[in-house]
Order: sequence, then C-alpha cells, then structure tokens
Amino acid sequence: MQKQNELDKADMLQANPHLRDAEHGLEDHDLPRSGLTVFDLDSLQFQVRADAFIKVFDKSASAE
Repeated sequence: MQKQNELDKADMLQANPHLRDAEHGLEDHDLPRSGLTVFDLDSLQFQVRADAFIKVFDKSASAE
C-alpha cells in the first residue's frame, strides 16, 4: 500500500506541480510523517484538505 501511495503521489505531483508545497508540508508534519495514505490525492481537493489539516494539527499555524 505504501509503495502504491508513493507512486500515486508522484503521479499527482507530475500532473499538478503547484501542489508540491502542500504535499511537502504534510510529509514534513509529525503526524503523517511522509505517510499520506489517509489523504485522498484528488488534485481538486488536495490543497484545501492539506490546509485544513495544517490549520487543525499545526500549533504554529493556529497562532495566525
């Protein structure tokens, strides 16, 4: 499953390079720790979901 997720992420980023920062932000977070298998890699929703995750789970983002 992890291998397929890595392939899916690569495909998503190749087709949608503007999502690279959102994907890297999630991978660098302590909770998912590079494992984005719980995230739907739908390119139309990925940025919104990544932002929502960071807003809820990143203490430094809540200070904004």
